Formats: sequence, C-alpha cells, structure tokens
Amino acid sequence: AKTRVEVLAADYSRSELTHLLPLWAGVADARQAQILVDRWLTDPNQYARRYGLPVIPGDDPAYRPDRRGGSGGLWLPWNGMILSGLVRYGHRPLAAHLFRRIMDGLLECVRQEKAFFEAYNADVPQGLGERQDVAGAAPVEALLEILGLQLATPRRVRLEGRHPFDRPMSVSWRGLTVRRETAVTRITFPDGEQI
Repeated sequence: AKTRVEVLAADYSRSELTHLLPLWAGVADARQAQILVDRWLTDPNQYARRYGLPVIPGDDPAYRPDRRGGSGGLWLPWNGMILSGLVRYGHRPLAAHLFRRIMDGLLECVRQEKAFFEAYNADVPQGLGERQDVAGAAPVEALLEILGLQLATPRRVRLEGRHPFDRPMSVSWRGLTVRRETAVTRITFPDGEQI
C-alpha cells in the first residue's frame, strides 16, 4: 500500500507588522530600534504606505491593500502600538508624520462611509471588514504620547518634548483644555486659570 505524506513548513523569512512590536515593548536597544525605523518605517515600498502601516510590507508577494486574496490592510491597534514605540525611541516627528497619514485615510473613509471599520486600506481611503468596529477608532493613546501629553487629573498635566505637528492641536478632558502649538502650549484648567 502506498502512503502519501505532505509536509508543510511555515515561512518565517517574511516580515509582518508584529515584527516591529519590539519598539512598543521597549526591548530593542537603540541600534536595533534605528535599524527597524530605517529599514521598515521610512520606506514606502515596505510599511510606510500612504495611509499607514499595513500588516505586511508593500513588496511582499501577498500584499493586497484591500486584503482580497492576500493581506495588507492596516489594523489601528498595531499602528498605535508602533507609534508609541517610535516616541519611546526618540522618533516623535516620524510618529507624528505617520499618525497624520493614518488620520488622513481614516477621516476620509469616515466622511465617505459614515462608519469606523475593523481595518483600513493602506493605499486608498477605504474601510475593510466589519463596520462600526471599535478597533477602527483613532489611536488616541498614541496621539497623547506623540503630543507629549500625560493627563493625570484635571489639575495635573505633564508635558514633554516639542509639539511635533505642523498645526495647532487642542485636547479637552474633564474641563481641562491643552492647546499645543509650535512655540507655545496653553493650558486652561476647569476653574478658568490659564498658564
């Protein structure tokens, strides 16, 4: 009797976005972090796509930005984690640049579809997967880290670094308003006191 055996092996030579999570976890040394940034996060043929960081790089044979017959959509929780990692390793301007691109695609998609989605197309503003999925909301925690803003209480705020965006941004929380601009930050406390 003949016996047929089929052996399958996983291809661990290909990259995927989770390979960049050492930035978020803080386990890469400075040199390793710089290699990840230079090799993967600044090259538009890799992960630096027009509207964010897709699950697999753009030069992978299975890359499909709409995830049809392949992979390639962007998932915001992983994007947010990597943006936080970039801030951790001193790449706040790059994190701000990538956040802005992510938001450009997300906001255009929401304008067109009136919904958040499970994932997004990294090359055109298009929602993918389930509608009204919480995973498709903006990565607010990453934004606060990029802004260098830690909100402890409505009377206690910590700021660090320079404002990395090209336009002013305001954050309001429990009666507190923080407005960051290139050269100045204004804080208005719930009682009206300003600094």
